[in-house]
Amino acid sequence: METRKTIRQEGLLDQKKLSKLNISICGNKEFSNLRSQIELMATQLGIKKPKSYNSLANKDDFIIFLDNSKIDNIDNISYCRVLLLDDGITLTQDWSKKSGQPSKIQEPGLSIIAAALVWQEILRQTRVILPIEIPKKYININLRIDPSTFTFDNLKEHISVLGLNDKEVDYKVLERTDSSGHLVINIRLDEGNKIADNVLDLFRISSKSVDERFHQPTEIKITIPRVDKKLSGSVIFAGVGGLGTWALDTFSKGIINSNSLGDKIKIDIIDPDTSIELHNLNRQVLYDEIDIGHPKAEKAAFKISKILPNAQINSYIGTLNLTHLESLNSNILSNSYEDEEDEIDDEEFITSNLNTEFKEIIERTDVILCGVDNLRARTVLNAISSRCNIPMINAGAQGFKGNFDIFNQQKSCMLCRYGLQAVHNSRPMSCQEDGEIPFGSIVTSTAIFGALEGLALISIMARDGSSEKWPSNIRWNGMMNQFNFIEDKEYGIFSNIFLPQGNHLEHLNIKLYDNQESIK
Repeated sequence: METRKTIRQEGLLDQKKLSKLNISICGNKEFSNLRSQIELMATQLGIKKPKSYNSLANKDDFIIFLDNSKIDNIDNISYCRVLLLDDGITLTQDWSKKSGQPSKIQEPGLSIIAAALVWQEILRQTRVILPIEIPKKYININLRIDPSTFTFDNLKEHISVLGLNDKEVDYKVLERTDSSGHLVINIRLDEGNKIADNVLDLFRISSKSVDERFHQPTEIKITIPRVDKKLSGSVIFAGVGGLGTWALDTFSKGIINSNSLGDKIKIDIIDPDTSIELHNLNRQVLYDEIDIGHPKAEKAAFKISKILPNAQINSYIGTLNLTHLESLNSNILSNSYEDEEDEIDDEEFITSNLNTEFKEIIERTDVILCGVDNLRARTVLNAISSRCNIPMINAGAQGFKGNFDIFNQQKSCMLCRYGLQAVHNSRPMSCQEDGEIPFGSIVTSTAIFGALEGLALISIMARDGSSEKWPSNIRWNGMMNQFNFIEDKEYGIFSNIFLPQGNHLEHLNIKLYDNQESIK
């Protein structure tokens, strides 16, 4: 898709260097999902798809070996082998290791993670990762003016600033801090503006020293409990942005890959965003150019309904918040709740009302999958899941870092794992918008942790006990492409601090309501 190719991975990669790489895939087509995911992520990285390996070309910067494929002469060429196992994946340069056969229901999700890790190896070994993260790029144009020459009182009422093709541009008027009495006309041009891009492309970040650890090949092995059973139950997807779309993709394609059409599956999709935007497309897998301007929940539900026609799927524009938690305690949903939902009359899919249907939703829910964008919202969801005694799957991804949790009401909670910042930090994190916490976005971290959430959901809804064998916490350092798996179900460096205030549900409630006034 051409639009995907024009989107940069903001602030993380040398896009020009990346676009010049010659990358090949060597291997049979047995694992077609893996190959297609590698190709999809190439478009989301803004580069051409890897070509099939040709020994006569001999101009490759990196070769990806699928399954048990091999060539005789690999000297002086960067490469990695990616193997799907019976219960996981391996990235290696060891030619003695062999692939396995994952379960059909887990194979799509494992292919997503494997493809993302392959691309992370390519980014590392070919040195296209910038030495520092640049969350925002823009240029400021300042015109210093002397107000003593004015024949008017209000500058903005009388003076326009014209840019390309004499199009009027917005500006601010700033005061100088010296004694001149001068003013400054300030014009900010963000990346994406033609003038700004022409200037910004003249500059690139380079490191004066190189840490070779960040560029050396790494050995990766990830194993998860194998699932072969059919799924049943009801799930809330809270947030269908980067993480939520990859989780939904993993979950739905796993079900269809196992020769099911979604029987006995109920999915409630909740997201407040009323408009899919262009910048979403480089890491939110469910959406395409034709979806721009439509609500995320509605479009996600529509597309998953096409994959799983027998599943019961509902979409809601809104967020689960403290009012919904209060309703579980009081058994009444407050009439003072200010409903942020829009009624969407769309011939493709009808969005339901979250407020009026909340009780029905939560009563049927077996698990909450969290893909929201701030810690306090996650903590509210955790309190709701604890109140209903159901697990919550949580993940976060930012730049070349990621974190995954499974919360069980009896074992741990957001407070015990992340401390008071979990209730105090309500600022949304964004790769785009000013006024929030900006960070660099990349498809690799988003895909890895969204797919992990989807695979954990498969384990929970298999109802075979496999979910109890998952690590409580998984962390990823993309600069080294290494994982840390924490098995302790009660893991949390703050757990002993809050236990005197009651069990997990009790101290979640106490701290959320203690902090409610400061949030207002």
